[in-house]
Amino acid sequence: MFQLKTHLGVKEKTHDNDLKTAKERVIQNKKLYKQILHCAEILPTQAFTPIDTLKQTAIMVNDSRIVDILNSIEKTGFEEIEQDLIYPLRQHIEYYDDLQRRIDDCHKTRIDMDRHKEKLESLMKKTGKEGKINEYQIKFDAEKERYSKLRSDIINETECLEEERMTIARPIMSSLLVCYTKYLNSVSKGWKQIEKVMKEIPPNFQFSEEQHKIIPVIGAKSEQYKKVQSLYYFEPNEENELLLNEGDIIKVYKEDGEWWYGENNGKRGYFPSNYVRII
Repeated sequence: MFQLKTHLGVKEKTHDNDLKTAKERVIQNKKLYKQILHCAEILPTQAFTPIDTLKQTAIMVNDSRIVDILNSIEKTGFEEIEQDLIYPLRQHIEYYDDLQRRIDDCHKTRIDMDRHKEKLESLMKKTGKEGKINEYQIKFDAEKERYSKLRSDIINETECLEEERMTIARPIMSSLLVCYTKYLNSVSKGWKQIEKVMKEIPPNFQFSEEQHKIIPVIGAKSEQYKKVQSLYYFEPNEENELLLNEGDIIKVYKEDGEWWYGENNGKRGYFPSNYVRII
């Protein structure tokens, strides 16, 4: 139950720990479902990316045979995700949005209830205010009744959603696995044709002497990158920033104002240009 304010004064307010807990659960669960929805939405794209990349490479090197084989691999398995998972998740999140709006409405009702209670207590200390007392008593009773109804509905629904969360996690994972398995089976079927092409490649295949001529050119170009030495320790604040230790040698790929982009110990990222010196 909630505890009504019992003393006159601005600092004395109705305390409702159950409603506070319900709000925290709603926010936490909505965030969880949004993360699950994001994973479900990007899974098809991420699954198709390797095949699409190989196909684009085959197109660029004009290998029509590989292009045809890769085109034959059906992007199947994910049709059900939109209908069976993504759409229901979006509906579920909208329900949490509505519940959160009702919690905010309940909070505003509590504020009005406390305000009428405070005014009522103030009037009761005075004489000749019977009419006003009756007016604010009616207002207070109405807000209290509305608050109790909103509160009861919210807490009951939150408890039901909490139980539901524990039961739907497994089906969500199962649905994703089933869809992904269908796609992998399609890839496996098409890949058997790729394996036939690979058997036609001579064993211990090496570039010819003419083909080897491109290697020094590529190598020479890579040596043209500027190198700098770290003067200070730099700890990244963002995922795309590069960790620097004093004395590290960094290969610079891009200079962009105060932040440069480079590679250090096999990792790439941005670092402040005033933390290094050119060597």
